Amino acid sequence: MHIRLIPHYLVWHYTVGLHDFFRVMHLLLKAITKIFSLPTMFATFFQPFERLGERYHGGVSAFFETFIVNTLMRMVGIIVRTCVILLGIIALMVAAV
Repeated sequence: MHIRLIPHYLVWHYTVGLHDFFRVMHLLLKAITKIFSLPTMFATFFQPFERLGERYHGGVSAFFETFIVNTLMRMVGIIVRTCVILLGIIALMVAAV
């Protein structure tokens, strides 16, 4: 009785089973990419963090104040996005293994 199940199992394992496995892995990797929003993180890499920044109001000192605040916000944005991208890549590698 059990011997007759072995060929059926092998056929399922190497056809339907493998197809389902790769479909689930594809969906898992796609979900991780969306959870960490990796395409958006790469596209907005140099934008200020949370779109915080100052507007220029005229004058030399106001120009430098605005420049410094906007540069700091961009640096914070780069640091935060780099951390999220690295976490996303680590999650993708763990899921792939």
